[in-house]
Amino acid sequence: MRALFVGDEGRYRALFEGSDPLPGCSLFFRAALGAPDREADRETDCLIMPAEAFLSAGFDLERPPVIGYGEGSLLPLCLGAGAFDYLREPWGLPELEARVRRLRGRGFALAGARCELRPHELLGPLRGVPLSPQAYEALRLLVDHAPRALSAETLHRVLGTKAPSALPMAVSRLRKAIGMAAGSEAARRLRGTRADAMRLRADTEGRCASERAYASYYLALDA
Repeated sequence: MRALFVGDEGRYRALFEGSDPLPGCSLFFRAALGAPDREADRETDCLIMPAEAFLSAGFDLERPPVIGYGEGSLLPLCLGAGAFDYLREPWGLPELEARVRRLRGRGFALAGARCELRPHELLGPLRGVPLSPQAYEALRLLVDHAPRALSAETLHRVLGTKAPSALPMAVSRLRKAIGMAAGSEAARRLRGTRADAMRLRADTEGRCASERAYASYYLALDA
């Protein structure tokens, strides 16, 4: 795994002094972010950089996932702008290590196709497909919860769809990403279902009324 630190190299090196920073990681340093470099960025697994620098550069799908850091007040701005994670000042090596561990790829198989899910892309036998932060989080939850289903409410919240009716289109885009990376059979493994049981609630007069069952989605991973 390769981590690129953007900003004050002296500060980073002081943080790592006398310790074995980020075991399993190769560390690199750059004073400023610069323009996207597709070949170099594909070899980098994450960027660690000041919040102001990230907000100034803006989110770019072609870049590796960003761990920003700075004042607590900038956390919602950075996450809303597409940062993968955030470190509140002051922070130390243990907090950084915890964030980087989340970045390590998740391997799984769909319809015989081996895939690896990373924060900025889905790698499959056909190609690597760039992912938005929202798409990554949705696929991560589906992989981690398989074969259990995720409620439509959960996916709606993670994907940030503006209305529940927009969720099917968002799920369709997830299937498309899977298909581009691993083929149509793999894409069909992202399936929808509807709960059979009707949930009951008491109305204001004490009678019971049925609520509409929620749709859910799951990934049928290979055993």
